[in-house]
Amino acid sequence: MPPSALMRTAAPDAFLVDLCDHAPDLILASLANARRNLSKTRVSASDFINILKNQGLIQLSARIAGHLTAL
Repeated sequence: MPPSALMRTAAPDAFLVDLCDHAPDLILASLANARRNLSKTRVSASDFINILKNQGLIQLSARIAGHLTAL
């Protein structure tokens, strides 16, 4: 298999959405951990999703918006 078949470029949002499609529990757990690491600001789950959206992760934030309790 040629190397180009193994790797492709993707924007961060598209890459994370693809991961979310293939391993949603892993992505939600990782995002929940990232939110917990913001311990000084105590960001709510909905505020965390807004932070992701403001950072350009628009598709990912929309995808996980229905999973507030997991964050």
